[in-house]
Amino acid sequence: MDFNLSAKQINLQSLARVFARENIRPRAKDLDKNPDPSQSWPYDLFEKASKLGLRTLKIPKEFGGQGIDTLTELIVLEELCVGDISFGSSLAHPWREGLILASATTNEQRELFLKPFLEDHNAMTSIGITELHSGSDNATGYDKELKAGSMTEAIYDGSEWVLNGRKIFITAGNVAQFMLVVARTNKKVSWKEGISIFIVPTNTKGYQCIRVMDKLGMRVNPNTEVVFTNCRVPKINLIGELNNGYSILSKYGASSKVKEGVKSLGAARAAYEEALNWCQNRHQGGKKLIEHQSIAHCLARMAGKIEACRSLCWRAGWSIDHDPINAIPLQTIAKIETCEMAAKVAVEALELFGGYGVLKEYPIEKIARDAITMLHTTGGQLALTSSLAEQLNFITKKNE
Repeated sequence: MDFNLSAKQINLQSLARVFARENIRPRAKDLDKNPDPSQSWPYDLFEKASKLGLRTLKIPKEFGGQGIDTLTELIVLEELCVGDISFGSSLAHPWREGLILASATTNEQRELFLKPFLEDHNAMTSIGITELHSGSDNATGYDKELKAGSMTEAIYDGSEWVLNGRKIFITAGNVAQFMLVVARTNKKVSWKEGISIFIVPTNTKGYQCIRVMDKLGMRVNPNTEVVFTNCRVPKINLIGELNNGYSILSKYGASSKVKEGVKSLGAARAAYEEALNWCQNRHQGGKKLIEHQSIAHCLARMAGKIEACRSLCWRAGWSIDHDPINAIPLQTIAKIETCEMAAKVAVEALELFGGYGVLKEYPIEKIARDAITMLHTTGGQLALTSSLAEQLNFITKKNE
């Protein structure tokens, strides 16, 4: 396990870091302040990122992308999220959905959907999994419960699939050109055995984004609620084989949990960098804050936690491509530990600002809200901890 970065990884890391510093961070605070989250999506910023190649990183080279591995994906994502965790989170969506479009589809489907996606720098994607009753289900399994998991229904009628149901907490449901929709195609078996994935253009009749959710943090990452009412799509819009949706999600979304950890890592770094800069310039008691031993110790502990969690995330990311069985619990651990670390580091950083920390004119209060919001992603910490216990038990039995 060698974490010496290649020239390509260093170049992409630098590209993302410069873009985050010069383009994302200067806009993040103002975008966050927009009282209407439905109007906060930065189309120009997204287009600029796309023109730099940051939108299509995961698409294989033969289809026009860069085909980066999981570790490289994490390296780039951290840098983007230092600029703003919510924009970085949104930009990472076309990585997963683009990979599915390129790798899990037929030539005909790629011509219909992948080609226009690659040609349009404003083309955003979304994936519809979570529902009103089914969020943690996706993290913890509930393999035998027929009423668990996605219940949005897809029925074949003539030459079309008809979708009915509702999705919630869906990133970019209001700005995406199309959504990959997870729907139940067999209710007689568990959701893992009876779901399929459909490509649904968001201008399809019967598709409606009914609201953009107003959140504590990550406000530039638009979470939406979407309703499907007799939404008809052609037969060709089914990805892969019928009832094989879970396999596709598992294969092409394998890094989803560790990416949540790396997003939080970016927020923790942003908080630390803001606190370090503040303490190097703010005077208290006749000297700079950083010259007070207790403050220096606090900053050192923060830096140590960040480095430790980065090592954990990188190991989990490397394992996804080289040791997929042990990667299952590793990336869950990475998500749990890094999200909790980031929330603590962000609050500690805010405290170093004293009374200024809670003023909206300073960036640290936003970063703290963003970091706390990450505790509630991908099933939430409690559901993931339960899932981790099951994963570790499985690994133990497998190694006996």
